[in-house]
Amino acid sequence: MKEPPVFELIQHLDRAEKGYFNKFSKMLGKGDNYLILFNILSDMDRYDKEVVIKKLRKRKKNIANLSVSLHHLYHLILKSLRLFHEKNYYKIQINGILSEVEILLGKNLRKQAIKLLDKAEQLAISHQLLPTLLEIQKIQITQKVATVKTNLLGEIKQSYNTIEKTAKIFTEELQYRKLHHFAFTCYRINSQDADHNHSQTLRFIAEHPFMESTSISEDSSFYSRYYRNSTKSTEALIYANREAAHLYYKNILKIWEEHPAMIKAEPILYRNNLSNYLINAIFIKKIDNFDSIIKKLEQIPTRFLNDQIELFQSKIYLEQLYHLNNKDLDNAYVLISKHTYNIEKYASKMNFSRLVIIRYNFLITCFLLGKFQEALTWNNIILNHKNADPKKDIRLFCRIMELILHYELGHYDLMDSLFTSIWRKRKAESSFFHYTEMILSHFKKLIKIPSLIEKNRQYELFYQDLDQLRKDKPESIGIEELSIWVKAKKENKSIKDIYKEK
Repeated sequence: MKEPPVFELIQHLDRAEKGYFNKFSKMLGKGDNYLILFNILSDMDRYDKEVVIKKLRKRKKNIANLSVSLHHLYHLILKSLRLFHEKNYYKIQINGILSEVEILLGKNLRKQAIKLLDKAEQLAISHQLLPTLLEIQKIQITQKVATVKTNLLGEIKQSYNTIEKTAKIFTEELQYRKLHHFAFTCYRINSQDADHNHSQTLRFIAEHPFMESTSISEDSSFYSRYYRNSTKSTEALIYANREAAHLYYKNILKIWEEHPAMIKAEPILYRNNLSNYLINAIFIKKIDNFDSIIKKLEQIPTRFLNDQIELFQSKIYLEQLYHLNNKDLDNAYVLISKHTYNIEKYASKMNFSRLVIIRYNFLITCFLLGKFQEALTWNNIILNHKNADPKKDIRLFCRIMELILHYELGHYDLMDSLFTSIWRKRKAESSFFHYTEMILSHFKKLIKIPSLIEKNRQYELFYQDLDQLRKDKPESIGIEELSIWVKAKKENKSIKDIYKEK
């Protein structure tokens, strides 16, 4: 049964929003039919029209047309949400003021309307909302024509000069926004298909006049400055130049610091920029302010449950990345017991790709510490998840990891079935790793060799093949961990010790 939009909306409301709707509905005097319908839907896990009708009858509520009532309830909830979140959303505030201006003008209360317009103008300026600012300035001119009695022509000329300046700044901003989205799209395509050719688009971006060092002026908007540096950082990442990207990320954070009002206006974008800076800095080992950046992330207000979950998953991922890149496996392992409960609690609401990466990092942490049973548990969680599309490369490597973990745990009786399963998967997935045949070949030999000396020779051959593979395909996920494991076996050392030596 198809869910009505209102049911989906209610499922995404948090406790505070639901409580506010109860008060809002009573304040409007809409009767209790809508409130009862709201509570019925709120208590349901899955929408069922017949159950809704049955529960309404039980409460002796007769709704002639359920579809119409659901439609009205939907818009009633949206109105309550606008009021509830008005203080946190500057766009809602400005749109509310402009609605009030229109009402006042309709009643010919121009002085009151002009006063509110000035307030809306200041909000639009402080939050760099140029399209809205243009609309406000056009209304202001109309009101000046109607009210100014002296030096009207001079006032109009000055107003149009202001509008033209705003329009010029906004036109520049649109160009930077376009270049940013072109670069970001190329980056996304490149991450999914490294062989895709987008050199023409990248050349267009690089040669665009707006990307020259002198293109930004004192009048340029926050977004123009932001999008220019964001485009430059994305270009650098496409060409695998993380050092250059680091400089542009630093510029971006400086721009945010110069515009504190924008941090409040765009908290999600600011949080993403802090995360991007940290991720890149960790990779190039230029991170001496990790704790202070994490603190800034934690101080960003979260408006919705989704925001809280996004912050939660970003923080875990950044901490994992930081500890693993610093070879601090003990602190990386602490994160597992610290966060596992909430990860599983919020798993259905988390970004699935990020969830897979977090679980994969837990798997790798346990593996490098030699905690193979725990590693197998995380490996199974990844493999058994019903959503198989995002992060397919990780899931495919987990099939190889499954083989290693059962080998380490001495489950040799499972090897044949695992060989068959991996081989079938390889045939079904044209994108499956090119080194699968080589890995299976070495494992089949290893489980049949009784002599320790002969096994060490086999590990040496295995390591040589992996070393060559690392040179040919360094981007292959899991290849580094696999090489560490084989080296540990051939040198009779712990995986942790080999990992720390690298």
